[in-house]
Amino acid sequence: MKTLLSLLLLSLALLIADESHNSGQNCLNCHYDGGSANEHIFNMAGTIYTDPEGTEIQPNVNVYIEDANANLYLLVSSWIHGNIWFEEDEYEVECNDVPMELCIELDQCEWEYDDEECEDAEGVPVQTPVPPFTATVEYNGYTATMPQSVQSGSCNSCHVAGMRIYVPMNESEEVSISYNSEWNLVGLPLEVEDASYNILFPESTEGTLYSFDDGYSLETSLIQGEGYWLRFNEAGSTTISGIPISELTLSLTEGWNLMSGINTPINISDIQDPDGIIISGTIYGFASGGYLNAEILEPGKGYWVKTNSSGSITLIGN
Repeated sequence: MKTLLSLLLLSLALLIADESHNSGQNCLNCHYDGGSANEHIFNMAGTIYTDPEGTEIQPNVNVYIEDANANLYLLVSSWIHGNIWFEEDEYEVECNDVPMELCIELDQCEWEYDDEECEDAEGVPVQTPVPPFTATVEYNGYTATMPQSVQSGSCNSCHVAGMRIYVPMNESEEVSISYNSEWNLVGLPLEVEDASYNILFPESTEGTLYSFDDGYSLETSLIQGEGYWLRFNEAGSTTISGIPISELTLSLTEGWNLMSGINTPINISDIQDPDGIIISGTIYGFASGGYLNAEILEPGKGYWVKTNSSGSITLIGN
């Protein structure tokens, strides 16, 4: 079972004072053994913003770091500078400062129901995260996970202006998706709280959501960027509400893949394919019981695509 270690806690101290500084800079340039800030040695650090350019910092964002040993660490971006960090020699969890709902998740802390307070658990070692790392950002219903693990904990060395770690402040929007009777290719064009197919497509036939990865698999929920078969008894439409997806990178395998787009239509010619893995003329939609060559990736629709090798493509909204 994964161990959840709380590193930056929502305590009164953080509300009053923010010890971090230098938002957006590479913290590990100074915070290392022998560095100019070696009184605080960081294992990992970064900054959370409201957009990729880094226009404004975003405090109170949960960042879950999973390390090579499947330990899960929780960092919360600071209130004034939006920073997250793990200081190697300092992390004994202050359980008394932890809210009850977080306390019950922490292996270092125990909720004493009789006394109604959070106390230190005995014999729980504090572990330093071991690379490679994978990060998941969560804020106000928005969730994003790194597509692959990294060896370095120096987040801001890669996430420079234009590629900052961010949580979108977009207002929720709606996408209407039409479908035909019988089988349809569908996708998920928005970030949603519940991606269960029977919630998103309530009129669909139970037990008919299938993904494809060198063979079909029965699914119960949808993932952004994936394409699915789904059956309906009658033609109709559904409306999905959620946070827009402005950019999405898809990992494709060699051969045939089922994919889907984002919340806005994407012209096939605008797909970012730096390694040229998509075989020309092999993106197909499905309608009225037949396949057709697609020119545009429509929101909420699924598509077949064939590649000459494994790799990644990126969809960017207008």
